[in-house]
Amino acid sequence: MTTEHSKLWYLKQVNLFNGMPPEMAMKVEEMTEMKTFAKGEKIYLGVDPAQHIFILKEGRVKVSQESGAKRELIKAILYPGEIFGETGLSGAETYMDEATALDDDVLVCTMDVKYMEMLMKMHPSLGLAVTASIGKKLEKMERKLESLIFKDAYGRVLELVLRMVRDHGIAAEGNTILLEHNLTHQDLANLAATSRQTVTTILNELQEDGFIRMERKKIFVNDIDSLRGLEVKPA
Repeated sequence: MTTEHSKLWYLKQVNLFNGMPPEMAMKVEEMTEMKTFAKGEKIYLGVDPAQHIFILKEGRVKVSQESGAKRELIKAILYPGEIFGETGLSGAETYMDEATALDDDVLVCTMDVKYMEMLMKMHPSLGLAVTASIGKKLEKMERKLESLIFKDAYGRVLELVLRMVRDHGIAAEGNTILLEHNLTHQDLANLAATSRQTVTTILNELQEDGFIRMERKKIFVNDIDSLRGLEVKPA
């Protein structure tokens, strides 16, 4: 899996490096290292020095943070092409969260923060792209915070399903959209900031009402417009 493409091929699939000039491509290739992580393996912990930037090439990564009550808050599920661990660019000494491989053979490119900072100075367009990437993540976190404040559990679960379908759903038979998520109900609960029992109840209700159909690690959305049109139920 990790030997089918070169490191440079993988890097060029990332929007930040797409279309980069040859001299920059050579520098980036020299400055990065390919690493493979097994399912469940920690890529970094919150106590680790924030010395590297990570570029996800294959598989999925969970970025999470543990609360004082030992409850996990999942900040994001990352897919190939996304960058994470940017904390070091802000001058922080340690990471503010932890990253965990969700699949077997998760492939990641790592780059020392000082090299990324050097490249950003040499190529202002890269600096703008990195800033935009961080800005999009902050925007997502702001929307998530608004959801926590203004929506009940039903609304948060519904919003989560719609967002995952929008970002990663694929067309299936007829008007059906398939979402292959490979997440447990506890993972979904952590993403929606609710309990596993609540997530299970809401998903079962959506299935009974004909909006979705669930199979193992898959959700089939029968009519996305009808699902979007659901009113948020009162708490």
